[in-house]
Amino acid sequence: MLKQAQVLIVDDSEIDRYILNRKLSRLGEDVVSIVEQEDGDEALDYLSECLEKNMEIPEVIFLDVNMPRMGGFEFLAKFNPMHQESLLRKSNVMMYSSSDRKEDRQRAFGFSCVKDFLIKGELSVDDLEQKMTHVLEAS
Repeated sequence: MLKQAQVLIVDDSEIDRYILNRKLSRLGEDVVSIVEQEDGDEALDYLSECLEKNMEIPEVIFLDVNMPRMGGFEFLAKFNPMHQESLLRKSNVMMYSSSDRKEDRQRAFGFSCVKDFLIKGELSVDDLEQKMTHVLEAS
């Protein structure tokens, strides 16, 4: 059984956020609390606000690679130092992308906060629950 988790979805696509939100909600509303942001810049602002106001820190961040303004890798470059030096250490990033490029996967795993690389459209609810359970138990 999946333990209760705070989740942050960072994706510029409203449709992709909706699909992932629906899959996560099927794990149980009492299990997953979801916040959505449209790009890396908004996500960093949200995480800073969590720290400043002593709000719940997301345990899992689903992060798209390609976004306008601030994409996934730019987010990771700014987030990784915050992750290592603050309460954000409990946040685990799961890349959630339509890109299946080997270079993107390798680049993502170069950041210590990245725990998985998921391809949009290939993720079932059962797979999602299994991956979330694995990440949450490991942290």
